[in-house]
Amino acid sequence: MKQLSYTFSILMTMLFVLNSLLFAASDWRAEIKKNGIDAYSRIVEGTDILEIRAITVVEARMEVIAEVLRDIPANVEWRPKCAECRLLERHNRNAMTTYTRIDLPWPVSDRDVVIKADTSINLNTGRVVVSLGSVDHHKAPKAGSNVRITEFFSQYYLEYINREQTGIIFTTRVNPAGRIPTFLANMFNKRFAYEEMLGLINMVKRQKYIEAGKRSEDRHTIENLLQSEEKVKRIFKARLDSFIKDKKFVELLATDEKVLKVFGQGSGEIEKLILYGMGLRESKKKAIQKLLKVHLKNNSEYRDEMINEIASDDLLITAILDGKRKDASFDVLLQDAIKRKIAFKK
Repeated sequence: MKQLSYTFSILMTMLFVLNSLLFAASDWRAEIKKNGIDAYSRIVEGTDILEIRAITVVEARMEVIAEVLRDIPANVEWRPKCAECRLLERHNRNAMTTYTRIDLPWPVSDRDVVIKADTSINLNTGRVVVSLGSVDHHKAPKAGSNVRITEFFSQYYLEYINREQTGIIFTTRVNPAGRIPTFLANMFNKRFAYEEMLGLINMVKRQKYIEAGKRSEDRHTIENLLQSEEKVKRIFKARLDSFIKDKKFVELLATDEKVLKVFGQGSGEIEKLILYGMGLRESKKKAIQKLLKVHLKNNSEYRDEMINEIASDDLLITAILDGKRKDASFDVLLQDAIKRKIAFKK
């Protein structure tokens, strides 16, 4: 019976790896879309463990979210399967080493992991970046009956949407070690990323974190950053550069004052589209379409109907996304898109 179970596990693992290879060329693959959270997975070269990404917009200020992430003992209240979390060493306000024990259902052994967390504010991108990785530490307890995780990587990107909303990109890759089949490990990681975001969404509503955010040094850093038009422009350009390969188009938008005004002072619609553009290719295309519409509406004599037609031209959007315009000017690309639309209607 044990031999049959073992053979079945091996077979399932082989089938899962084969299926994964089919998606290796497609970059991020949609996994979960629920409660405002989009979760994706992708193959990482050299390992069968999937990398997972969850993207969401949280109704909270950046500094409030940062305070939740710094509250180590409270991890047990929101991080999935977290049975214990304690501080081993605080290196400074934005760097610490922690110990976490993960409670898994019988007959699987509990896991534990020692994590070094580093937080930084990138003034060029307007992002708060929290990087977490597994390390050794002399104060960490012996693994004992637990299985020690030694391959752990997670990263939070906190992105400014507006003062009351923050975009979060959570990327993680964890090898749970032990004898857990790869397909089960990947299944757990997908749920873990989604549930982690869901837990964080609930935690930021607590008054103690809102009050801590008001007193935070991060608050002053963020507000000073947003007061500089030049810095906002630099942030906008960096956001576009992260997924648009046509750098001439990026420069065109980054020098458009009306587009910049929508980015820095609008409802957050542009920022959200750019945020979700860090997921599927179709999300990136939607972001480009919206940005193109705003630009054309303010910088051309085209009517709304024609602007919508141009923005729906997939060849144009793909050329911008992939940077394949060659030496053609942007005006030439627009005219080609218009010709295609006219020819199609005939």
